[in-house]
Amino acid sequence: VEDFTGSREMMVWGEEFEKFGRGIVKGSVLEVTAKVEQDSRTESLQLVAQSLRELTPSPANAGGGKVAAGRGAVSSGREVPAVVLQLDAERDGSAELASIRAIVERFPGKAPLELLIRSGGKVVRLRAGARHAIDPAEAALEALAPWL
Repeated sequence: VEDFTGSREMMVWGEEFEKFGRGIVKGSVLEVTAKVEQDSRTESLQLVAQSLRELTPSPANAGGGKVAAGRGAVSSGREVPAVVLQLDAERDGSAELASIRAIVERFPGKAPLELLIRSGGKVVRLRAGARHAIDPAEAALEALAPWL
């Protein structure tokens, strides 16, 4: 498994491998729920897959913009649109992700944060966890302008 910061091996055991093992191919984009465990032999931390799901980009995911309609969080009975940031895997790295995280931490809110990442001609949309929801106020959007 790899992201902008590096890579890490992940163990896929038993039933999960039977269900998903044949679908795991090099270059595929997966949604993974994993548990971090300590290896009893080496004392190092390892990832153990709990569930896997292949993500396939759709034409709807190829767009972008400051705020995407739909697919948002529900607040006070109405949906809060997601804030969608566009990144390029060739240009943006861990420093840019750290900057984005710092901005999100300065402007916590209820709008889901989504990253639209372009890499090698493919586009993948990732939704950040609920703890990375943002307040889409003007100041936050201005700080995030390089990725909108």
